Amino acid sequence: MTQAAQTAAARPEEAAAREALRREIARALEENSTLRQELSLLLQDEVVQSVLAEGSSQIRHVEQVAGTGPTTREVKAGGGGVIESVRQICKEK
Repeated sequence: MTQAAQTAAARPEEAAAREALRREIARALEENSTLRQELSLLLQDEVVQSVLAEGSSQIRHVEQVAGTGPTTREVKAGGGGVIESVRQICKEK
């Protein structure tokens, strides 16, 4: 992919170079689920992480991961209470 990126950067007017880079990126994303997930996190808009439980409330063992963009976090319980092990994570660049 490095070669395709360098070629496209050096000759941005060439459609063939841009297409070759697009194919390399598509192939890399298809083959690498971690890369897909990381790219998705980087490109997402504002994230709202919210955990709510009302009435006879219980919240246990929740983990939410957001990218590096703007994130709003909120945890609420209610009359019945009990919040246990809630992790809301913002990945760093």
